[in-house]
Amino acid sequence: MNLADCETDPGTTVCPKCGFLQEAGRPECTGCGLIFDRYRGAGPGPGRLERRQIAATRPGLLRRAYRILRWCALAGTLVTAALILRNSPPPVIEVSPEADFRAETKIAEFQSMTSKGAPARLQLDEAELNALVQSRLPTTDQEERSAAQAQPDQDAGQAVEQVRSNVRDIRLHLDGDSIAAYVLFDLHGKEISLILEGKLELHDGCLRMVPVKGKLGSLPLMEGTLRGAASRLFDSPENRDKFCLPPGIRDARIEGGNLILFSR
Repeated sequence: MNLADCETDPGTTVCPKCGFLQEAGRPECTGCGLIFDRYRGAGPGPGRLERRQIAATRPGLLRRAYRILRWCALAGTLVTAALILRNSPPPVIEVSPEADFRAETKIAEFQSMTSKGAPARLQLDEAELNALVQSRLPTTDQEERSAAQAQPDQDAGQAVEQVRSNVRDIRLHLDGDSIAAYVLFDLHGKEISLILEGKLELHDGCLRMVPVKGKLGSLPLMEGTLRGAASRLFDSPENRDKFCLPPGIRDARIEGGNLILFSR
């Protein structure tokens, strides 16, 4: 019997180490003593082969997941920027050509009564309140002159750009006992809108808002961002005087779409 015939005989086996032909079913090689079970265990069995395949494919899955997350983050950033740059439409507010005159007249009468120690009540409607706020917003020419005078040693163009980063337009909408403030400001040469809606409060003679919702451009703001935006609008040195009321005010509230002030 030749070796080829023996290899095909199911009753015989060939040692994988020394090639010795022997009876099949023996636990070890008669020629070299190789233990067949140990030799087979050293090779990549089905379990080990599967684990190797999983380990080989894992880095590829992680790379693909990282790429997906990176593109999602980039897309989210682009969407956020687009929403911020897309200004919300301003609210429709009541407008009257005599509103400024009426507001100044009411304020003069209010101050006259408070100076005499008499209790007084000042009521401003939406048109009068907006006329009063608009009168306190400086024009572009005023901003340029103020910047040049306040910082004569600096480049005038740089000073003007610093001033222009402030509020450019404010519109206040009164609804029931709530107020909505629409603010337009410059951000690196781009006009950005800010909308804050909430309740009105009086602190140290100046109006403040407790916002409940708002938008930067068309992007809805989270609670923490809302508080920061309200603080930037009402408490910054550039804007604080725009919301300060005449002295002697003890309370301020919004009722029936009107701002009502009470003297001490």
